[in-house]
Amino acid sequence: MNKKNLKKIRGQLNKFIFNISLPIQQQYMSVKQTVEKAIIPIYHIPLNKKVPIQIATGVLVKIRNEYFLFSASHVFDDIGEKAILTSSGPGIGSKIIELAGERYSSPKGPDGTHLNDPIDASVYHIKTKLPKTLKKLAIGENHLLRNNDFQLYNHHPFYIAAGFRAKKSNTANNIVKSKAEGFLFLEAKEESYQKHKLDNINHICLSYPDQFLVDGESKISPTPKGFSGGGIIGFVSASKDIPLSQVSKMCQQKLIAITIEQRRGDKLNEGILIGTKIEIFMYLVDMCFLDLLDVSRKN
Repeated sequence: MNKKNLKKIRGQLNKFIFNISLPIQQQYMSVKQTVEKAIIPIYHIPLNKKVPIQIATGVLVKIRNEYFLFSASHVFDDIGEKAILTSSGPGIGSKIIELAGERYSSPKGPDGTHLNDPIDASVYHIKTKLPKTLKKLAIGENHLLRNNDFQLYNHHPFYIAAGFRAKKSNTANNIVKSKAEGFLFLEAKEESYQKHKLDNINHICLSYPDQFLVDGESKISPTPKGFSGGGIIGFVSASKDIPLSQVSKMCQQKLIAITIEQRRGDKLNEGILIGTKIEIFMYLVDMCFLDLLDVSRKN
């Protein structure tokens, strides 16, 4: 898809997401979910409570035979040094299990938390032996789109933000009753990056309008509480100018970023969903492997 056509599409569709036609939604949402399968919920037991609640999302990634959970750092402000609670497998009916590990994060903000950390990235190195059901969900490095990889593919102007909304999640007797959701977006306008003092090297901003097209009907956009740490997924293809009817067959998903924040819009400014790009997370992974190498040398 050439730049002229891309600009034309953004100009037509960026204002309201419900202008994205149902056929376009169906094609892109029908692309094989090679990345979405790795989206898992994160739970936490609040103080003075006994039942875990879903507070965020993570993406399960396998790198060099080690397993990691990519998520937003502010998710861990409440969890602290405790082990992560998550689902033992895909979908409703799985058990909530505990995963011990070690976290590598971007620096905290001025207030000593990650709430005002603009990068807000954490990589959780899982040390617990994973059940096979979780291992099958993990994606590899070939599913990640790093900054240097962008020139290798033809990019499409649509993105899926995938995660678990707290409003749609609950548990019963330590059994998961949470379902992942995905919403189709366009990238935000350049002025939105400037207004929010964000750059497109470390971040991606998606246009988050007040209304969505759901099953052909215009609906008020949901509040994505619980989506923090979820995946922002792009679509790439080997060929240019793919007919719409072939998008679902010829495109593939790539993990581009991890969701860290939503900012509502107003009459003058579009709302945005902010993600930190995968390059930052891979830097944190490298820090982990340096530590592992240091430990192995000492032993």
